[in-house]
Amino acid sequence: MTGLPYGLAGPLHIEEPFSTWKLVAAGFFLWLAYRVLRWLSRRWRANRAARPAPETPAAPATTGLGAVVEEIRRRTREDYRRGCHELAAALRRHLEQNRDSSPAGPHPFPILTAREIARRLGDTAVSRFFGLLAELQFRRREPSKSDFEGACDLAIEIVGQSGGLR
Repeated sequence: MTGLPYGLAGPLHIEEPFSTWKLVAAGFFLWLAYRVLRWLSRRWRANRAARPAPETPAAPATTGLGAVVEEIRRRTREDYRRGCHELAAALRRHLEQNRDSSPAGPHPFPILTAREIARRLGDTAVSRFFGLLAELQFRRREPSKSDFEGACDLAIEIVGQSGGLR
């Protein structure tokens, strides 16, 4: 091959880094690893679903509105927006029943909006709580379980403070 013009050399033979059988074997082992991981994932999910949910400790006995809030919390499983609506209705009924002791006097709380309640009661924990509940009830994104649980805890705390009306 020395007869090439201008000092050109002949083609060099470069070996392929992977031969065909090595590519086929690697593909087979990748497929096998995928199948094993998929089987393990399904088995783990099935075991997790079959496991019973841990028992929640019983809440301390509460009376009045606290018991109603705990009942709403216990009943609400998936639809937390509906739970927020029930919680707001229970608090409105409680305010209506205790309206004589309200600093703002008698008001039809079940038909008032959160802003109207805030305007009539002033800047109190109850009026701020109704604002939070309104946001949970009517925002675009569904409230999460932690949002709902926090609202229930806050409702019990507010009711515990001076009957929930100051």
